[in-house]
Formats: sequence, structure tokens, C-alpha cells
Amino acid sequence: MDSKASGFQVTSLIEKPHTVPTAQQYIQLAQSINTKKYFKLLKEGTKIHPTSLKIQARIIRHYLKNNQPKTALKHLLTSRHRSRQNNTYLFYQHCATLLAKNGRIADALQLVAKGLLKNDAQQQYIEFASKFALRHTAWSLAETAFKRLQKLQPTTESAYNLAVCYQMIGKTDESKSLIQYCIDTDPEGYEELFEDQYRKYTIYTNEQSTIELYKYINPSTTVVATFDTIDKTIDRIPFAYNLIKKKKMDIIALRRHSIHNFHQDLSRETYVEATQLLLKAYSTKFAYGTSLGGYSALYFGTTIPEAIVLAMAPRNSAIADYGSENVDQIVPHQHITPHPKNTNARVSILFDPKNTIDNRYVNNEVLASYPHAQVIHLPYAGHRLPKYLAQTKQLKPLVDRFLAAEPLPTIHFGEKRYLSNEYFWVMAEKCLDHHHFTWALQFANHAIELAPTFDRPHASKIQALMALKKMKEAVAACHLAIVEFPMQARFTILLAECYVLENNQVKAVSIIEQQLQHNHSKKLASYLQQLTL
Repeated sequence: MDSKASGFQVTSLIEKPHTVPTAQQYIQLAQSINTKKYFKLLKEGTKIHPTSLKIQARIIRHYLKNNQPKTALKHLLTSRHRSRQNNTYLFYQHCATLLAKNGRIADALQLVAKGLLKNDAQQQYIEFASKFALRHTAWSLAETAFKRLQKLQPTTESAYNLAVCYQMIGKTDESKSLIQYCIDTDPEGYEELFEDQYRKYTIYTNEQSTIELYKYINPSTTVVATFDTIDKTIDRIPFAYNLIKKKKMDIIALRRHSIHNFHQDLSRETYVEATQLLLKAYSTKFAYGTSLGGYSALYFGTTIPEAIVLAMAPRNSAIADYGSENVDQIVPHQHITPHPKNTNARVSILFDPKNTIDNRYVNNEVLASYPHAQVIHLPYAGHRLPKYLAQTKQLKPLVDRFLAAEPLPTIHFGEKRYLSNEYFWVMAEKCLDHHHFTWALQFANHAIELAPTFDRPHASKIQALMALKKMKEAVAACHLAIVEFPMQARFTILLAECYVLENNQVKAVSIIEQQLQHNHSKKLASYLQQLTL
């Protein structure tokens, strides 16, 4: 915390609503912020405390420092004739901002609320207070601010924001009524509030996980709670965003700030607290996710009353027994394991029972907790179920039925699986595991034919060729893969392994060293260290 901010005392202002900031507080706050705001704040301070010599001296010093002696003299001559004013909005604004910057959010919000009492007709401050309250998800405070803003300067935007505040605190009827008022009175201004047909609000954040609300342009009574996959973070659109947009539904999206976050910072209780009141606005509720998102759809989504849940390949890599070797597990697993028991009969769990990790996780940690769930097995579809289903033309019908609250369609296998490069790659990997190297090569080649830019079957092919002692072909395949996927360290490592198998350690080391010159991969550096031991 900034030393000036931590030492700055605002306790009296927070606890006593009618206390005016002292001259010393104005000076302390001014010293904690930048030069431009420093002077404006002191100017406000001299209006509140026209007889304060300390404030006057700093203002005059500012003029002299900026080569304005005449202005300094004029200020000195007129200051004693000024009467006391009560407009303190700059002090409250800058003080709250400084406190928030230094992590004192609760103090900042209390101070903003007190500032509204002191500056209830100051539009600039009320606009600041409304935005500040929104940013920090203080919905009751935001409601108060937007109500005052509507009285001073009514706009469609502030009216809509007020409507969302109503929804957040459970005033569903008031929210719906005000949104309809916005549509009826200013249809053009209403449309301008939305980007890509949605208006986004942050409803909870702890700087590691964030929950966002996406309000669709047309008022909706249906909401989908979505949960990001392991490769998604908050800088990208939420999982299933475009699909849900076509359905004209609202979205509650749980987002991650880092790919190393597995939501261990967020409890079920916190998720419920953030969402339970706003959910009153919806008659139909869904929860949907895959992989980490599938895990979250079960762990968090089943807390939503009467939710219809679709969880594909649920897994959380923060759990040591089920984590991927490629995942840096920064935060230990802290969620309840197995999942808390849930008797919701409208839960559907899809997974590949031939995927070793998924099969163990679902059977050991999930199924007993959802005794009435519909469980659908998709053998050899792999962990990335949406990819497999999309490639076999079955994802859209499945999700369409799900979001229509209808029974899920039967998943077909047979010839449909031959449309999926995901299936062929999974089979190649299974054959490698069972030392069926010729079959593995055939499956990998089929996967590459279907999707030449899919990197994983290229690695499977190279491994199969190496196992079959077809070293020239393996080396050639490595070179092609390095060209196609230049930043993928695995293909350089596989090439080096080819040379190691041919007892050419020097060539293997040279290959890694060359690649490290433009690809500073930790995997490459680690492998080089192993080679040179």
C-alpha cells in the first residue's frame, strides 16, 4: 500500500456523515495525487476553508512556481473576502479513488456514500459515484446514485443502468418496467447502449475470477450460466457466446484472469451470493460448460435453482490426481471433493469412458454426487467433446435441444465418427499406448488428412514412425511439423529424440540449441539440460 494513502486518515468522514473535510485532510490528500488534481483540490479546499493559511500558502506557492506572480497576488488579496462554500465533491472523488487504488474498497465505498449526502445536487460527483459503485459492484449505492442522476439529468443510459441495479438487488418488477420504459421512450438511444447486441456488467470480481452479466438487447426471461474452458481467459468472449446470442438469451459468465486459474479462489457460497438475486428475473435457467467449464457447470451451476445443466467432459486440473502434466498448478485444489450431493434430475453429463483421466474423475468424484443425472458415454470421442460433436455434425442439434429445455438427442457413432479428425487422433494415441504402432500410424495419417493444421496427430505419427524404426520418415515428418508449427517445442524435441535413437547425441544437442535461439521454450531448455547431463 502507498505510504501516503495508508497514513491518510478518513475515519471521521466515514463515521460522521455531516463532518466536513478539514484543511489538513485537503492538504494531505492533495499531496497524495498528481499535480493537476493537486491544484484543483486545493482550490476546492480554500472554498471550504477560506481562512486556512496553510491551504492559501500552497496555492500561492503553486502560482509562483508556475511563474504567475500576478495571479498569486490577486488570489492573496481576494481570499479574505471569500465566503464558505459546501461543495466538496473533488475531495470525496479523489479520496475514494485513492483509497480504492490502495485496496481499501470498503472505506472508499463508504466515503462515496457520504459524499452523496454532502453533494446531492452536484451532477459531476453523482456521475462519478454511480460509475464507481458499478465498478465495485455496490448495487444499493449504485441504485441511490442513478436515482439522483435521473432526477438531475435523465438519460436512457442512466435509466437502463438503474434498471440493472434493480435486477441485481432483486427488484425484478421495477427492473422490467424501467427497461420497457427505455425501449418505449427512446428506441434509438436504447439500441446504442448495446455492443454486439449485448450490454456487459461485472457483478463480481476478486482479480482472479470475475462473474459477468451480458444483457441481451431484447429483454429475455432466459439466462445461460457459462463457464470458460481451460484455454479461455477474460480477454476473450465467453464460452458459447455466439451460439447463445443467436438464441437471444442473457448470459452469466464465470471468467478467468489467467490460464493458471482453476477457480479455487471462488467458493460456491460466493457464486450464490453474487447471482441469487439477479436470477429472480429469469423463468428458465441453464448452466453449460466443457472440461474445466464442465466441472464448473456442475460445481457452481447446480447451485442455480431449477437450472438445466449440461456438463461435457468435466475435469479440474487443479486436482492433483487428475491434473494434466502440462498444467502449472499454481493454486492447490480447495473445492469440496467429491462434489456436494445434488438431486437435480435435469443434469446431463457427457464424457468419454475410454479417456483414462476423465473416466476416473467422473466415476470417482462426480457420479455419486448427481444420482439422478443423465449420463451419456461417447467412447473414443476424447476429452474435447465439443470438437468431436461438431465434426460429426451433432453439436448444434444437441445444444439446440438443450437450450430448448428438451430431451437430448441420441448421439450416433458408426460412420459419423469417420468425419472427425479428433476421433482418429484419439485412436492413434490409444494404439500407441497398446503398442499397435502400424495402426497408430494409419489413424494419425487419417487425422492429418482431415485436418492438416491440427498439430497433435503429427506428433502421434512421428512417435509411431519412431517405434517402427522408420527413422528417415520420422525425421522428415519432424521437419515438416517444425515448419508447420514453428513455436511447438514438442516437434523439435521429437526430432532430437530421433537423432538420440540413432546414437547421434551431438546432432540432437545442436538441433535444440539452434531452436532455442528464436524459441525460448522452457521445455526445450529442460530437454537440453537432460541431453547434456
